[in-house]
Amino acid sequence: MDFLIVDALSAGKGHRRFTRDVIGCGPRLIAGLIENKFGHHVKISFSEHVNLDLLNKFDVLFISAMSMDLVVTKRIAQKWRRNKKDALIVIGGPITNDPCQVLSRIQADIAIIGEAEHTILELFAKDVFDSPNKLEMESLGEISGIAFKTEREIIINPSRKALTKAEFNLFRPSIERIQDYPNHATGRVYVECVRGCSNFLRTKVFLPDGKKCQDCNRCKGSLTERLTCPESIPPGCGFCSVPATFGPPKSRSFENITWEISELTKLGVKRIVLSAPDFLDYQREAQVYPEPLTNPSYPPANISKLEELLDGLQSLPCIKSGKARVFIENVKACLMTEEIVSLIARYLPGTVLSMGCESGSEVQLRVLGKPSFPSDFLRVARLLKKHGLGLNAYFIHGLPGEDKQVIKQTKELIGKLSKIGLDKITYYKFSPLPGTAFQDFVPKSSRESKMLSNYVIKINRELKKKYIGKILEVMIMETHDKNPTIGMGRILTGGPTVLVPSAGNLIGKVIQVRITAILSDRLIKGKIL
Repeated sequence: MDFLIVDALSAGKGHRRFTRDVIGCGPRLIAGLIENKFGHHVKISFSEHVNLDLLNKFDVLFISAMSMDLVVTKRIAQKWRRNKKDALIVIGGPITNDPCQVLSRIQADIAIIGEAEHTILELFAKDVFDSPNKLEMESLGEISGIAFKTEREIIINPSRKALTKAEFNLFRPSIERIQDYPNHATGRVYVECVRGCSNFLRTKVFLPDGKKCQDCNRCKGSLTERLTCPESIPPGCGFCSVPATFGPPKSRSFENITWEISELTKLGVKRIVLSAPDFLDYQREAQVYPEPLTNPSYPPANISKLEELLDGLQSLPCIKSGKARVFIENVKACLMTEEIVSLIARYLPGTVLSMGCESGSEVQLRVLGKPSFPSDFLRVARLLKKHGLGLNAYFIHGLPGEDKQVIKQTKELIGKLSKIGLDKITYYKFSPLPGTAFQDFVPKSSRESKMLSNYVIKINRELKKKYIGKILEVMIMETHDKNPTIGMGRILTGGPTVLVPSAGNLIGKVIQVRITAILSDRLIKGKIL
């Protein structure tokens, strides 16, 4: 039996705009499960490359997508149904946090909700893929963590418990399938290190179904008490679904992470991103075991394990030789200390970290359920600057509680951060996600937020002045979409996209480039040396 997994993550209405070089870990994990456990042939394809000829070669279609990818997911399902009216379509990923919408608007048969590993094992155990024309509703009704359609209704089964750490480490992603991605040698390949989030605080605003926070302080109690809320308010920041979907953090073993990176680099992968909602949660749960890690701020990061991982990665031949690079993205400000910043700078000098700030108002951040505040963001920015590391700071407008005062405070914080020095500010409009406390909140734009957006664009252009005249190592990822003689590259340590004339024939090469101009708030120009 042949399985096609379509990677539609962040494809939106059909094409990735700002994440074209991103290769996530989810599709490869599912491919590895199907290959390793059941021996079936699997292929992964970006949604942009899906056509009828490709679809006709397979028996079962999996689509991995986010909530924003409904349009492209629907389009792919329609293509599949043209010649395969009865062949199975299975949808997974964050898009299934609203299974009714997925199954009603997309011609899919099954939606996998939450973690997919055990659910897929059960689907195989009940021979669902062997006889798709005779799906037995009774059998499907016994499988936790799925929703499915009958002729009359959509049935949502009970949710499945989150994987334990031991179970999480039993599953390995496919290595071979990385070659299905045409850009695997130049893309940012994500390797999962941590799944889940330690923030089990809860928002106090815009609660659905008339719920009201009773100020019982349960979400600030013991680690086990934090798991549940009398009002069933989803844990974490009100706009995020990670803790509700995946539970408290669980880390992959050092052996699994280093094995995967070593094998990927043998197939030409050069840019590895250590994937985690918060990299500083890595092995932090080991310090509180057997209790769950539900406190985002205490205990502190497990520095010995962080160092063990970073040191182990730097010892891999591919990393040690410089043929491949390792990157860290997400960190929480509340866990950052100078010792950690110094550690990262020692192993990953010049790297750029990402930090979710969301707002410049401490009052708003507290009611949203955030564990970090403006003073934390400024402290971390100074530490990163001191140790030669970069920072991407993320802000959201349109969240509940936003008013003129909040926008004013956010602008002030952005101004202070830019003076300290960082690489980029991202200021994007809030989009409600299914399964979160704010899933029904309708964001509104204001004149003040539009003015702040323009201010951020101006600041981002100003921040790029530091690159002018610098000589940087840049990897050419792809050609310009309108002029194939122009190469589009990424700075190896992180930073903005670099437009390089006469580099269109150097895809996959690392070259030295002198930065000559700022083209926009996102793009700089360089000249080959």
